[in-house]
Amino acid sequence: MSSVAAERTVELPSGILRLELTRQDWALDDLCGFAVRANPKRGFLFVSKVLGKHLSVPPSTMKRTYEALAEKVTASNLPGPVLFIALAETATGLGQGVFEASLERGLNDALFIHTTRAHLEDASVALNFQEPHSHATGHLIYRPDDAQSQRIFAEAKSLVLIDDEISTGTTLTNLAQSYAQLNANVEHIALVSLTDWLSEPSEVERKMPAPLTRINLSQGRYTFDPNPSFRPPDLSYESRGQTVGVSRDYGRFGKRTALKIDIEGVLESLNLSPDESVLVLGTGEHLHLPFRLALDIERRGYNVHFQSTTRSPILEGESIRSILRFMDPVDGTTPNYLYNVVRGQYGAVLILYDTPHVHPDHDLPAQLGAVPILPTFLETSCAS
Repeated sequence: MSSVAAERTVELPSGILRLELTRQDWALDDLCGFAVRANPKRGFLFVSKVLGKHLSVPPSTMKRTYEALAEKVTASNLPGPVLFIALAETATGLGQGVFEASLERGLNDALFIHTTRAHLEDASVALNFQEPHSHATGHLIYRPDDAQSQRIFAEAKSLVLIDDEISTGTTLTNLAQSYAQLNANVEHIALVSLTDWLSEPSEVERKMPAPLTRINLSQGRYTFDPNPSFRPPDLSYESRGQTVGVSRDYGRFGKRTALKIDIEGVLESLNLSPDESVLVLGTGEHLHLPFRLALDIERRGYNVHFQSTTRSPILEGESIRSILRFMDPVDGTTPNYLYNVVRGQYGAVLILYDTPHVHPDHDLPAQLGAVPILPTFLETSCAS
């Protein structure tokens, strides 16, 4: 752990990002790089090196970050019941990983759920809120399915909000305020992230409906000076309606226990060679189950990396070395992206979907020569 203050200046085509680091449990260079968003609302992006979203990561590295954050969560002695909420799409896997690592450390009477941009049939929306700087601003949270999960959701005394990085705190404040309208008995809120850049934490604390704890692996402040000559592309088409018809399982309706995966026979069915490198790809919000599969394969001695596709448009350059563009696997019309992966880079690529019916215009498996894996391939226990 390093507590020595440090400064960094990052020159991007969109402007100059100046960082002041006040605490580093993990070195910033081990946590993230930088890129330019294809988004006029915010001209920069922290590109995580441990999240498994825009850069491929060994699943064991991701697991270590979950454990490091879970150690801090459980040491905070949060009053129960405890409700974990992770932000879609980037932090769905991070949140569920921290939740499961917290369970391993003895936390009980807790529920995990993640926000979503998927509009699901026959589902009751508990609340919605906005992420102002995003390319797609609306978030939904659905009501849990079973009575025990509904109890924790309605009566939680501690609220653990997870995002990959916190810049202004606006989105998490919006979420906390929306949730407080459902449950006025929250006694404590924890903001959990890999990197925390809150420049005005006192203002965020003032707006929160309960006392606040910040939990992260690196903390500091930033300023960004936009380049007045930089003109980002017009991406208004990116904000259209979101996908429908995806699975209700895995986290959108709440989990009180760790996901259980039976991969006996999976390696034989996939005919993977122990000598070849393997990339396991999640899709969009569907991160944690693919990660768990990748971790299990890695534990059997294979050379495995994990990553996920995304809806977020980013410009090539800096930490983004290549871009694959393809249509959404469910609606077939919304652009999706995969960064820093090209065909032939890995001996085998497995793409896991949370929809039983992939749209015919979704051609990512063909672009990569990958094996598509639908929900029915893995026998999963989705009991709460």
